[in-house]
Amino acid sequence: MSTKWPLIPLIAHRGASHDAPENTLAAFRLAWEQGADGIEGDFHLTLDGQIVCVHDEVLEQQGQRYIVAETTLSSLQQIFPAIPTLEQVLALVPTNKRMVIELKCGVEIVFSALEQVIKSGLSTEQVMFIAFDAQVIAELKRQAPEWTACWLTELELDEQGALTPSTTSIMHTLHTIQADGVSTFAHPNMSPEWIEPLLAQGFEWHVWTVDEPNLARQLIVCGVQSITTNRPEWLREQLST
Repeated sequence: MSTKWPLIPLIAHRGASHDAPENTLAAFRLAWEQGADGIEGDFHLTLDGQIVCVHDEVLEQQGQRYIVAETTLSSLQQIFPAIPTLEQVLALVPTNKRMVIELKCGVEIVFSALEQVIKSGLSTEQVMFIAFDAQVIAELKRQAPEWTACWLTELELDEQGALTPSTTSIMHTLHTIQADGVSTFAHPNMSPEWIEPLLAQGFEWHVWTVDEPNLARQLIVCGVQSITTNRPEWLREQLST
């Protein structure tokens, strides 16, 4: 007898990046075709104050290095024509889908990112901001507390075999920066007991990046609220089997 798993939202990591170049309009369009519930992309600020969708802060082409923050949008797109802007990515989000925006630089990106999202017409229910830099999340919640913002953190095992940072440490950070929740690395040692205190306080919990069905099932049992994956269509099929 098979278990019927709940329909946890699957977020396409940098688009459908298993099947198309990551952080491109092609990958985001494919994610919608594959039935993703949302898309996630990485965003940097350019020299002229534009927001581009690209993971690395330093890019290379034919032996030349280009620092995104020190290069204009037009120069970047001449060299790397597949790099889209945040505005272009937001324009692809259907009315019933989600957008997860990872802010990859400092607090200087916050005002422009909020401006672009508000201009897009997407609702506060459709958009979540995430960042590893806790101060970026704090600044976003200061400027626009109505938008969802979650802190990103890795998870590792300490010398005693316990997950670190601890749930207590994570909750302290979330309270300090007024975050709505946390998005963690999908560590296989996670358990319902480990995450329960955080969920009990009303914080959101999301994970990245999961392409293994058994791990996804384990995280669903723990209470995860969305799963970021490189393979949204395939993972949904596996969870439906």
